[in-house]
Amino acid sequence: FARFPLALGVFFASYEALKSLESKPVVGQASPVAWIGRAGYGAAAGILCWTSIFPLDVVQSRMIGEATYGAERTYRSALGSFSRMYHEEGIRAFCR
Repeated sequence: FARFPLALGVFFASYEALKSLESKPVVGQASPVAWIGRAGYGAAAGILCWTSIFPLDVVQSRMIGEATYGAERTYRSALGSFSRMYHEEGIRAFCR
């Protein structure tokens, strides 16, 4: 499943975007609390990362959790599972 590369892409892109908003320090003056801002950027990037891939995680969990194999499977593929969940349960199915 392709959720891990997507998650890392969202994480690093959002971290770098947030870090670029930080004002540049004056040359020769290091801020003693700069690490607090960077920790906050990392926390926000982590939240964005998991929020972006949570629907994929729900689909994966349903596919793995299904106890049957073969033709009687409800969730046969990731795209088919995504489509079926959306049509049967609506958008809220991906937030549980």
